[in-house]
Amino acid sequence: MKMAWAVMMGVLMGASVWAQTVPATSPATQGVTTTSRPARTTTRGKPVYVTVARVVAADNDDSTKRVANRLRERMPELHLQDQALAKAVQYIGIEQEINFAVNWGDLKRAGVDRDMKITLDLAEVSWAQALRLLLEDAAPGKLDFIIREGVVEVATKEWWGRQVDMRKWDPKRLSEKPFDPASDEKLSGREKRLAELVAALAAPEAWTVKGNVIMVARGELVVSAPPRALWEVAEVWDALQHPIHVPAAKPEAAAEMKASGEPVKFPAYLAGKASKVAAQALQRTPKTEWVPGTVLAEELARWQKAFGLNMAPNWRSLADAGVTPDRKISYQAPGLPAEACLRAILTSARAESKTDLGYLVTEEGVVVVAAGDALAAEPAVGIFDVRDLARRQIFLAAGAKPTPTEAVAAVRAALEQAAAEAGWSKQVQILEYEGLIAVRGAAEYVRMAGRYLGGLGK
Repeated sequence: MKMAWAVMMGVLMGASVWAQTVPATSPATQGVTTTSRPARTTTRGKPVYVTVARVVAADNDDSTKRVANRLRERMPELHLQDQALAKAVQYIGIEQEINFAVNWGDLKRAGVDRDMKITLDLAEVSWAQALRLLLEDAAPGKLDFIIREGVVEVATKEWWGRQVDMRKWDPKRLSEKPFDPASDEKLSGREKRLAELVAALAAPEAWTVKGNVIMVARGELVVSAPPRALWEVAEVWDALQHPIHVPAAKPEAAAEMKASGEPVKFPAYLAGKASKVAAQALQRTPKTEWVPGTVLAEELARWQKAFGLNMAPNWRSLADAGVTPDRKISYQAPGLPAEACLRAILTSARAESKTDLGYLVTEEGVVVVAAGDALAAEPAVGIFDVRDLARRQIFLAAGAKPTPTEAVAAVRAALEQAAAEAGWSKQVQILEYEGLIAVRGAAEYVRMAGRYLGGLGK
């Protein structure tokens, strides 16, 4: 992936007047129901109810960390029925005792009004997931929230894209000891490759925008970009410092082809337990006979109850495709799993619409039903430490021994071939750096890559 390199002339900070700050104490919001919030008991300083929700923070302030942890807590249930957007946001602030700052002027220019009606019916997901679905329901693909100095700020993605800040990282922490001692590449060369790797993995679309820069200057990785891009760089940097270890049989055992017996252990953000549960539910065969001629909204609600799924229809996205909640549908899929039935429902609902309808399962197990670009899954990044695999390949090689760099390249080539044969090579980007293999794509494909690499270690 190409990256725009430029000379950094300075950082321009965007200014804005935030029209409303939602207080953390207020009377209960009408039209919203939920069960009582679980106690925030902590174990070794970590919240008990923590999910895989990705919460973007613009700083490391203690108040920001506290708000991020509260947004990651799971809610038992949340029911919003034709609730005004402003009231729905306010309710989350009240329940979790956090402050919101909503740039209503910016939202209004994007066609989003504070009285816009929101409907959501969720259970056992994080508040962050609920907030993201709420904003997607209000304006598919247009809104975003970021925590700054302990306040959750909501604005359009376009507005956030104009708020540029700068941060620096020290590449020497990752480049001092090259994996391949035979390599004569200078430290500056490895630093440049590191910058290219980070740019390819963290918000790659950001570096094509004039004014956004990622480069090595005076021995430091310097990044000037909007808050979300900076956060993604920080996430990738952390993953590079703490890669996912791919176990391999020890060289002496490898000669006898003994497996290591250790599977790849994914971190929480890639574990995908909730999404697996939802995927398994979609493979079950319905026990009841589905009656043709029903209404789309009622049928999706019945599915949510029958299969215990979190269904989140994005009605504004569907409306753009000409599909309304009262759309009459008629389908027959006897003996087929729930997934096939759901596709039949959406095919019937689509009727003469030219826009494809579909669904995706989020990492928290929410089945989002939408149209077009609203179905784009948020990419995940997995950094895998394959140095043990490379050493094993060198030990087992007959004849001329490959260099460490060549051994890692062979592991990457094997992964790319496996992805191509399985049909998901175009869904991921696979890169390598200093004994590490990086995979960027939907979380399910990153997990597939990890499981395949784990298989190579046996």
